[in-house]
Amino acid sequence: MNEGYIAILNEISSKSPTPGGGTVAALCLAHAYSLTSMVANLTKGREKWASGQKISNQILSNHDSNIDGALELAKNDSNSFDKLMEAYRLPKNSEDEINTRKDAITNATLRATNVPFETAEKSLGLLEIIPELLVVCNQNAITDAAGAAELCYASIRLAILNVEINISGLIETDKNHYSLGTDIIIKSADQIISNVRDIMDGKLE
Repeated sequence: MNEGYIAILNEISSKSPTPGGGTVAALCLAHAYSLTSMVANLTKGREKWASGQKISNQILSNHDSNIDGALELAKNDSNSFDKLMEAYRLPKNSEDEINTRKDAITNATLRATNVPFETAEKSLGLLEIIPELLVVCNQNAITDAAGAAELCYASIRLAILNVEINISGLIETDKNHYSLGTDIIIKSADQIISNVRDIMDGKLE
């Protein structure tokens, strides 16, 4: 591991509230993308795993953009929380200042809710393809594919915690939108990870 990686871990463990859980959720997603691509690379071009070529090529063709997107979400999550804290620190000495502060808090809260929600959506998108990959990939790497699924699931759960802590500050319409969305994501993720675990139980017996 290089110094840059250690520096990120040190930032997370510092007294600063950012980077926090939402950023870590996005970093979990980045690691899941990387593990999935490793499995695809170990499958690609192998005649023994001919049935895994299509999905492996699909995964690898999107690798760079997926990693970039996950890292952007990690950065945006920290930035959105910082902006929310800035909004709460705005002056409130007059009616105009109070209204300006209120609008800033509302907008910043919406942003701080949307970023982890997007992380959860992206994590679910990756999780959805892993059961297929497990069946057709290089079977020497199935634990890595299953590990990627577990990282996706962790990313979803962690990201949604960050959504849930923010939605109380949203207007009713937005609150309902995110509540319904998170319920759908969690239900889908629970079903898929259960399927992945069943597949792995069968393969490891």
